[in-house]
Amino acid sequence: MSRAEDPIALWMIERIHARGRCTRDEILEAVRLEFGPRDQLERPLMNAFRFHHRGTIRWIPAGAYWQSNLPAAARTASAAGHAQPLAS
Repeated sequence: MSRAEDPIALWMIERIHARGRCTRDEILEAVRLEFGPRDQLERPLMNAFRFHHRGTIRWIPAGAYWQSNLPAAARTASAAGHAQPLAS
């Protein structure tokens, strides 16, 4: 089932994997530039984000940023649009 927030959530995931980590402010500003004005990252968007990243991104509260859990080589491949499956 596709939600209106899915393209933005998937874009956020790709950006975090490509950069390795991003703060909430960096992501919000990038989303504003890419998808139009927003005051915040709304709950439906964050729910879609959590659903789609499936544990490949974690929130670091002490630094207030998201960090990719993928190894650097997998992040590069993911950013190029060739995501590799995670090892079980």
